Amino acid sequence: MNRTCRATGGDKPMKKFLTLTIWVLTASSAFAHGGGLDGQGGHHNRKAGGYHFHRGPLKGQSFSTKKAAADALAKFGAATSTGTPEARTARASKMGVPTEVDADNWQDAEAYSVSRVIDGDTVELKTASGLVKVRLIGVDTPETVHPQKPVEYYGREASLFLKNLLRGESVHVVYGQERVDQYGRTLAYLYRVPDGLFVNLEIIRQGYGHAYLRFPFRHMDLFNSYQQRARQAGKGLWGEVHHR
Repeated sequence: MNRTCRATGGDKPMKKFLTLTIWVLTASSAFAHGGGLDGQGGHHNRKAGGYHFHRGPLKGQSFSTKKAAADALAKFGAATSTGTPEARTARASKMGVPTEVDADNWQDAEAYSVSRVIDGDTVELKTASGLVKVRLIGVDTPETVHPQKPVEYYGREASLFLKNLLRGESVHVVYGQERVDQYGRTLAYLYRVPDGLFVNLEIIRQGYGHAYLRFPFRHMDLFNSYQQRARQAGKGLWGEVHHR
């Protein structure tokens, strides 16, 4: 009886210690982004500087200041939230926002949740028939998981960008002219639910990959155009190349 009492009493300090440890770990996770996310769904990046979105239609994108981020968010909302597809496209075009969210009638395409991001241009989706690997059409990012190649320059950054863009998200899948490549991967354009962000194009637009122009595809001219813009602006890997 006494031993039981001593054992029970001896557990109390340990319980307090475990409770405190759990609280500290939880707090550390909650404040890992410098105090949590603000009303825009982003935060100031204390290490790299600037402002970064973790939620919302601009999830995964970074800006030099919070004001620049707010302006971009307002621009996106004004261009894509109301009116007919034709009206949205016209407004977006004037504002410099990619207008291809309506190009493939993505709203009518099947949507699947993202199981994982394999690398900067390949994802795995959950479908009724199981997990399906999808290779993004028109995009080529530096290798990170190739069995015969080392991790290539800017590959980790490209993979992280896509993970931030699609973590916990679902995507509409629009297939290309050829449905499957030589490795058995499904070939497709992906549009994020529910904002319609054209994922393939966003990788090119933000400078995390090259437009894959070896074979013709529906949006080849568009992708090449945004690649030139990213290069001129020194975005992503283009900025690193210019400063190496």
